[in-house]
Amino acid sequence: MFYIYDATIYKIVLRFHLIFFKLKTNTLKTIVLVTCVAEKQHQKSTAKDMYTGELFDKLMTYAKSLKPDKIFILSGKYGLLSLNDIIEYYDVNLNECSKKEQMEWSDKVLQKLRQEADLQKDMFVMLTNETYRKYLIKHMKYFEVPFHIA
Repeated sequence: MFYIYDATIYKIVLRFHLIFFKLKTNTLKTIVLVTCVAEKQHQKSTAKDMYTGELFDKLMTYAKSLKPDKIFILSGKYGLLSLNDIIEYYDVNLNECSKKEQMEWSDKVLQKLRQEADLQKDMFVMLTNETYRKYLIKHMKYFEVPFHIA
């Protein structure tokens, strides 16, 4: 497993892998899903500006470096967010939710994601912990988990 601070070389390898993968499998798009974090602004803002922690900054930098077709944020409260969606401060952590709540959250995310991507043809790069991805990846034909996030 790679950790976020060891990811520089892996980023280069993953970028080439994604390019080769697209050519080989004829996938349509590369979509990056970035986890939300506990550190947030306490006021209404865009999703990309709501999250303030060092981890989130590093994840977004990494996501952008892959030059994907789209980047989305996975929010414990709001589900799938576009970077410019306007949201209010919240304090919901999916890691603390029941299995049933996590599955319902995943269903909501998948419903929105299907409007933005093809789960059977697009490549998904999961910059999330296990809780945020475990019920999503079962529905994705192609996905990468480049490193472990605790």
